[in-house]
Amino acid sequence: MTMTASQRWVLALTSVAALMISLDALVVTTALHSIQLDLHASIGELEWTINAYTLSSAVLLMAGSGLGDRYGRRRMLVAGLMLFTAASAGCALAPSLGWLIVARGVQGAGLRPPCLWRWRCCRPRLARSSGRGRSACSLR
Repeated sequence: MTMTASQRWVLALTSVAALMISLDALVVTTALHSIQLDLHASIGELEWTINAYTLSSAVLLMAGSGLGDRYGRRRMLVAGLMLFTAASAGCALAPSLGWLIVARGVQGAGLRPPCLWRWRCCRPRLARSSGRGRSACSLR
């Protein structure tokens, strides 16, 4: 069983979104020392820079799932990526540590569009000849 063109697009787009999220976490972790020096942040404020992102994403996890079911996963993916991208620009332009923490919290809200953690996947189907499990994903 081969993947259709739309299934390849879903896989590619959600993979790029997951890469953006992972890359963002890596960049922020790497930049913590510069943030501390440039914005005169204490260790506790640096922790809030990281935790605002994680906390808002965890709090909105179930709400995002409901919104994805109600308004569609594709629409929520696009909205989440737009919010994440706008908040990333806000992080880059933040004039103070308070604004950076707020922008990181907004990033966390856009972090978990429902389709990243709730792909609508078919149950693995066993190929009769090879015995390997296969699945197909769709974004509806």
